[in-house]
Amino acid sequence: MAAQGHEGLKDLLAIIAEEKDARLPIDARASLIVLAAQLRALHTMIGSIERRLIVQHRANEASKRLQTIHGIGIIGASAIAATVTDPTHWRRTPLHVNPPGPRVIRDERLRFAKQPCQLL
Repeated sequence: MAAQGHEGLKDLLAIIAEEKDARLPIDARASLIVLAAQLRALHTMIGSIERRLIVQHRANEASKRLQTIHGIGIIGASAIAATVTDPTHWRRTPLHVNPPGPRVIRDERLRFAKQPCQLL
């Protein structure tokens, strides 16, 4: 057994790597060696992606401004900045005035009927 979290995982990986450790059966060790190698490769790939994302974020002024909003981090800011290339395209109209899409209204028999929104 090992502790939970990053430190516990490091302990488990050390147990898997130590061939002379008798706590782990040979067949289990063979399977876990493959999983440990995949975990290390995944960790390397995630680190590479994070580094590229940070470089792109720091080079984009819109992304840096978006990150100042509470609850938006580097990933969210970068995604919004990459998706919304022209923010002037979005008008400031309240959605409660005329919501987009079909409106659902109730008829007399309590069934739902869809009607398109009437545009202003």
